[in-house]
Amino acid sequence: MPEPVDAERSLEERLAQAAGAVPGVARLEPSLAHAIRGLARLGRSPSTAEADSPDGISVTRRADAVDVAVEISVAGPRTALETAVAVREAVRAELTLASLGGGAVNVRVLSVDAAERGPGPGVPPHPLSSGPALP
Repeated sequence: MPEPVDAERSLEERLAQAAGAVPGVARLEPSLAHAIRGLARLGRSPSTAEADSPDGISVTRRADAVDVAVEISVAGPRTALETAVAVREAVRAELTLASLGGGAVNVRVLSVDAAERGPGPGVPPHPLSSGPALP
């Protein structure tokens, strides 16, 4: 039987893969807590219990449920809200496949890469971004 830490990491990896596969997700973002844990391990070899979990995913088990926090950056044609809702649905579907659920799935959009999105409908391009090159 696998160790609980390995099972937890496997769940986190599956949830990260499900969230990252949603169109509009540019990347999963590491949380501040994840970064601090990484800094605390500098100079030490990590044990199995301290092994890195995927960026952007935090799983908290309660007696009767699993809570998940997902932190993402978005890009593409969808709005940040549409992408976040799709990520929440993908994570919930993965939890259902794992026979887990009943908890909260919180998705936080930490950044929006507007360069890939372009101006919205009816918004003229910035005057310096189009037209002939300046001498």
